[in-house]
Amino acid sequence: MNKFLASSANPEKLSLTIRGILVGLVPIVLLVSGAMNIQMAQVELTELIDSVVRVVITITAALSAVMTAYGFIRKIVLKFGKK
Repeated sequence: MNKFLASSANPEKLSLTIRGILVGLVPIVLLVSGAMNIQMAQVELTELIDSVVRVVITITAALSAVMTAYGFIRKIVLKFGKK
């Protein structure tokens, strides 16, 4: 998991700060959905937040993998390419 998103207590979990921000989005989603006459139950909203968390983790994991691969390839090119 990305160091920015990882919990300082347990690096395998999402940071409490990020979870707090996502939970803070709940009232906004409720206001917007209420203004659009869409009724959402708390269970649906929790599932939505969980889905967002999974998407954020997946995206950051993919970015981390790309950055790692790029750094590894660049290291090989720079080490063996300059002879």
